[in-house]
Amino acid sequence: MTRRILVPVVGALALLAVLVPEDAQAQRRYGYGYGPAPRPQFGYRHRFHGYVGGELLGMGVVHQRLEDVGRLGPGGGVGLFGGIRLSPFVALELNWTFTAHSESWEDEQGVTNYAPDSLQMQTLTADFKLHIPTRGMFEPFVQAGAGFAFMGIMGDYYNDGYIFQSGPAWSLGGGGDFWFSPWFTLGGRVLYRGMYFTKNDYNEQLEARQNTIHALTFEVTAGIHF
Repeated sequence: MTRRILVPVVGALALLAVLVPEDAQAQRRYGYGYGPAPRPQFGYRHRFHGYVGGELLGMGVVHQRLEDVGRLGPGGGVGLFGGIRLSPFVALELNWTFTAHSESWEDEQGVTNYAPDSLQMQTLTADFKLHIPTRGMFEPFVQAGAGFAFMGIMGDYYNDGYIFQSGPAWSLGGGGDFWFSPWFTLGGRVLYRGMYFTKNDYNEQLEARQNTIHALTFEVTAGIHF
């Protein structure tokens, strides 16, 4: 009697196992979105890899402490970056930016002079980036860096000579990337940038004039990952 009952039951279970679709079996294995999901082994964004990219940025000067030098106005420009994603959380990145700025100053009579797009500034920093890994399309990060800043003239506003300043630079901020594929991202970031110029080289005459700049940059980035 028992055998007559077990045979149909075992046969029904075997038939059910064959008919259950593969995705249902996977759902039982991984749960309803709460268990570990399988990840691609090649091209996944959290892997160890390198990347390069470019950016458009605008810079606004928040505060400037100057000593007998002109006041730097807001500016805009371009940048390049490249780095290594060491882990899902950590990346090291090298950043270069170039921005054009106006300058204003007061002469001996107290008259304010204004020279549009007369100065160019470049920064070169090494940055540490801390990513917040996600499974969605958007992934945020924070970053901090340090390096050097350079300032010089542009155009024909200083036909009688040149001005060149240099000094340390630092940055702190954050942003995020939209991953359209494992190899391409579009993103943005907002960074505080500080620059401290200790020397003012004017017509090959080195003068000790301090010029500290605190600025915010708003950047739109595009990256290629390989």
